[in-house]
Amino acid sequence: MIAKMDSDGQLDWIRRIETLDQKCRQAHLALQTPEETRKWGSRVHHLPEAQITIYVTDSEPGRRVGRAYGLGLYGTASESVIDNVLGLMIDERVNDLRFPISQIPQRPEIQGWLLRRDFKRSSNFIQWRTPTTPRRQVDTPYTIETLGSSRNESLGALIAANYHLKEPVGAEFHSRLPEMEGMKCYLTFDQGLAIGTGALYHIGEGCLLEYGSTIGSHRKQGHQCAMIGHRLNEADGLGCTWACSSTMGYDRSSRNLRRQGFEKVYDDWVFRKRVG
Repeated sequence: MIAKMDSDGQLDWIRRIETLDQKCRQAHLALQTPEETRKWGSRVHHLPEAQITIYVTDSEPGRRVGRAYGLGLYGTASESVIDNVLGLMIDERVNDLRFPISQIPQRPEIQGWLLRRDFKRSSNFIQWRTPTTPRRQVDTPYTIETLGSSRNESLGALIAANYHLKEPVGAEFHSRLPEMEGMKCYLTFDQGLAIGTGALYHIGEGCLLEYGSTIGSHRKQGHQCAMIGHRLNEADGLGCTWACSSTMGYDRSSRNLRRQGFEKVYDDWVFRKRVG
């Protein structure tokens, strides 16, 4: 049981999940067109000596977001490393600075370092994991279809609407998700009406479930639970032995994950600071 893992076992799984998540982020960036990259100001900086990756994006006019991933995962965290990251963000004119910090028992001091630099805890994500076997029974009156590897406007529109996305991460970009390397996308239909979405990013033995959404008229009818089970069965067929997913706190999505056998591995706390 994941809840009974020792701290070393937990750290190993944190590293596996975070590595998969970073590969997925990089695949998203690779999907961008040159015009989108220029428009959104997307840039990536790697600090190999600290094993930290920093993403800089112009999320909206006047707001440049910098996200630094990996702090504390590989024994390289220190106050000087944090200051180096902050210096790089300042050079990039970032005014919305964020550090997602995995809550690792061995490194409780990291939180204090950020708080002393006027960061505040802004949100909490929970990371979940499950084996892909045994196969799940998928009970739904609706039809779940696997999309081909080409652009799908219905997928992009549903994701943008259900996640309340604006530019730059809106319908046009997400309609191209089926073209992304390692990504499989799904639409659910009710007599020809597209009612829900789901996606599965896979590489090696692991996979990441994301983009689960349902239109308002069809919520609370078991669709997302069925979509999770369907994707786990698909992942098993692709050779994946484990799957992960994240939720914001203990919301309805987390309940659906638990119904399909997911267990909590760790919390990701996001520390945030706005400047200028």
